[in-house]
Amino acid sequence: MDWLTKRIRQVWDQAKDFADGPSSAAKVGRFAGAVFQGARDRTLEALNVPRPEALFIKALTGGGQAQTEMTPLELSKIKGAYEAKQSNKPPTKEELLKKWWGSDNQSIAGPQSVPSPSEREAAAKRIANDSLAHYRSPVVSLYGSGRDVKLAYGNLSVIPQADGSVRIVDKFKVDPNLFGSDRFDRVGDLGEGGPGAAIAYNLAKRLGTFRDVDINVNVPKEQWEQINSERPNVPPAAAELKANMELFNAKKGEGEKEAGRLLDSFNQNYWRLKGTTPEAESLGMFADEMKKAVGP
Repeated sequence: MDWLTKRIRQVWDQAKDFADGPSSAAKVGRFAGAVFQGARDRTLEALNVPRPEALFIKALTGGGQAQTEMTPLELSKIKGAYEAKQSNKPPTKEELLKKWWGSDNQSIAGPQSVPSPSEREAAAKRIANDSLAHYRSPVVSLYGSGRDVKLAYGNLSVIPQADGSVRIVDKFKVDPNLFGSDRFDRVGDLGEGGPGAAIAYNLAKRLGTFRDVDINVNVPKEQWEQINSERPNVPPAAAELKANMELFNAKKGEGEKEAGRLLDSFNQNYWRLKGTTPEAESLGMFADEMKKAVGP
């Protein structure tokens, strides 16, 4: 019986330490949060909730452990976007000068707005350096790669490792005041989700439950090499511009395609009750952005 008495004492001491500790309430909270988040994640997976909605729900309800896996389709699109970026070699200063002003870069007759040769060289050098920095950056745009990866990841980092593996890093977060000043029912970075997403986000912020979700996926060399890449439908820069323009030029039916049927139904009813339209909201967002750009 000595071993039983010893074991009981050990359990009692552990329980007492837990209860008497200054952070016991925090420990209970963390434990309860972990249990909830585990059940939440299993439910989202069982219901096959699309990645953007799943990440948003996780962020609204306390975040949780970092995402360490991606679907084969996601990896295919990410590899395709990465390869598309790598294949677009940045122009040199000399190439830009020749393309814009000929091989000799000499002064030409024309309006006074045409820069001098030295100004041309400075402009070409600046743009060439910016292009090279963009090319070397690990950031890859997914704006031309379909709805789910665009809304879930937008821009993420693809970082080749010395052993041939690839590390994919991102953070699911909401950038404030992306298009003018955010409001309770309008958040620029959640434009595709409309007022429903904005209200949910602001409620979570007020309740203190919103947390960013880290994304840290390591793809072994063999797996990366076997992935069949799917290139973007349109150049990422053009796709990103198109996505921004759609926020300013929302048309009936486009919201459902991006937000999903349930959220779009909420948004349509909300706008109807508010006495406004998606077009009017987009114009208001555009006006706010212009005010921010011009200044007081």
